[in-house]
Amino acid sequence: MDHDTFCIAPWIYADFEKRDGKRIIRPCCSYGVDGKLSYDITNLDDWEVSEKLGEIKTNLLTGVKDSGCALCWRDEDLKNPSRREKYNDLWGNTPPQANKLTHFRLRTGNHCNLKCLMCQPRDSDKIAKEYDHMGLEYALTGREEFDWIGLAEIKQRIDDIKLLDMLGGEPLLSKPLLEFLRELVDMGRAKDIDLIFDTNGTVYTPRLAELLSEFKSVNFKISMEAVGAANDYIRYPSKFTKVAKNIDLYKQLPNSYVQFMPTFGILNVFTFPDLLTWAELRGLPMAMFNYVHTHSYLDPVVLPMPLKEQLLEKIQGRTWNYMGPIEAIKSICATPSDPYLFQQFKDYISIRDIQRKQNILESLPYFKPYWS
Repeated sequence: MDHDTFCIAPWIYADFEKRDGKRIIRPCCSYGVDGKLSYDITNLDDWEVSEKLGEIKTNLLTGVKDSGCALCWRDEDLKNPSRREKYNDLWGNTPPQANKLTHFRLRTGNHCNLKCLMCQPRDSDKIAKEYDHMGLEYALTGREEFDWIGLAEIKQRIDDIKLLDMLGGEPLLSKPLLEFLRELVDMGRAKDIDLIFDTNGTVYTPRLAELLSEFKSVNFKISMEAVGAANDYIRYPSKFTKVAKNIDLYKQLPNSYVQFMPTFGILNVFTFPDLLTWAELRGLPMAMFNYVHTHSYLDPVVLPMPLKEQLLEKIQGRTWNYMGPIEAIKSICATPSDPYLFQQFKDYISIRDIQRKQNILESLPYFKPYWS
């Protein structure tokens, strides 16, 4: 077995993905993220015995870098922690004896209470309504609806479940999901199941806390791009003070583990060191970081070169617990800017600001010299 390529995920994990309106099974949420998948397998029974899954396992066991895992190979080449490494640390670095799926990633649809600037209608029904109001076209992907088929397949394996990994929209607002979690409590299964939520950190109630405390563990991965007014602008209409308070409340659950999970984009890369400092002062670890994939003009490399130079000065000689993002910032700053894409970025923001009655320069004033 080759430990440089081995990943535990294909042996235990199933991700229910939807692309172009079609449902498909993947061995991990990062698999094939950089391109189209070369297979069409839509249910768990077929996936578990498929040639494709066998091929992936063989590749990862024998030192072959499976092409679907390109995101992890890229992260590791950049010396950033990859999902492969994290999964092996968490779940084991050798194939399990029991050959059955126990970890499931479930999408709860696009129901959300926020309209984050880097998200799309598939991510938030609030953004879909905003697009409709502005007359903007968008394609439906199938991710807008709760994955009832995935839930049914998970229920068929109710005794095998060890982990549920959930994302939306905002999964903590999903009534079908919360009803299923209560069913697991009533069945006595909750105490043996770990939960992971990709959440925006705005949702907390005592009743929710009581429900989640019944499970073996709860990992809150808080999507955060900035602190203070920058957060409130990027993750409209969230309030940073409320998210910070909820993080403290999540931490009080006896079975919780709270992390932050940022996404790099042009809107937050300049202030990202401030977020790192804030998180470290509060003992908040980083799960991993991602890049904006929605629009090319939101890519962090589009930041004007003078701002990149200022950003390099800001991080010069400083250290944080997580230096992976800092190395990424250095790479971003070494990449030439694109004036055409920056103009597209300004046009996009101007439209959204008019719709929301906001002004980017009030929250992100460092853009003022480049705005006209």
